[in-house]
Amino acid sequence: MKKLFFLLFGFFLSCPVFSQTSYYYPPGYFGLYNNQSTSARAQGMGFTTLTRAGIENSFYNPAAIGSSMAPIQAYANYANGHSYRPNSRYYFVGGAFKLKEKFSLGISYFSYQNPDPVWTTIIGSETFDTDFFSQHAISLLASYQVVEGLQVGLSANLMQENAVNGEKTNSDFIPSLGLQYQRPVEFFKSEKIQDQQFFGALSLSNFLFNGETNQEYESWVS
Repeated sequence: MKKLFFLLFGFFLSCPVFSQTSYYYPPGYFGLYNNQSTSARAQGMGFTTLTRAGIENSFYNPAAIGSSMAPIQAYANYANGHSYRPNSRYYFVGGAFKLKEKFSLGISYFSYQNPDPVWTTIIGSETFDTDFFSQHAISLLASYQVVEGLQVGLSANLMQENAVNGEKTNSDFIPSLGLQYQRPVEFFKSEKIQDQQFFGALSLSNFLFNGETNQEYESWVS
């Protein structure tokens, strides 16, 4: 167990780009990956979405549903506005449960809506005005505890974009793979510093490396 801890500790130190909010996202789903978070708590803590437990962080790291100690999880989050999309709205709802002690299942829905957006939609070389722009994702999740403190998660994310007045312009299947590791430690031997914990996380969105996503409207394709 000690060897596993130091191996993971060294890996997370050597790969800081994977910690917290550094992740790649496919073009077209900026409203889900790059705007408001699904968790108000994680956003208030500096977008600590990858290391936090619970269904509310599972869109960014599917292992999160297994890290929660609760046998049943339910969460809803609403955010209104964005720095350069002031009319936007963000809805998230999700639930998960432990099927067995080490195995968890979950489902979530995340939606970004922008009525009367400032920006137009460009598909191919054509510009379209729009009165309503939206994106949403339905996620099916599973997580398994490999060893004590180490969770591995997998999610199937069904993504869709409605970029021109509610018309579907894009849809994709984007799977995600995630890890979370937590262990009590005692880096500082002091009565004033208690309950010390080590957290490490890794999340790979689109881990099958599907390099193509298409936007289509009328006769235009991007």
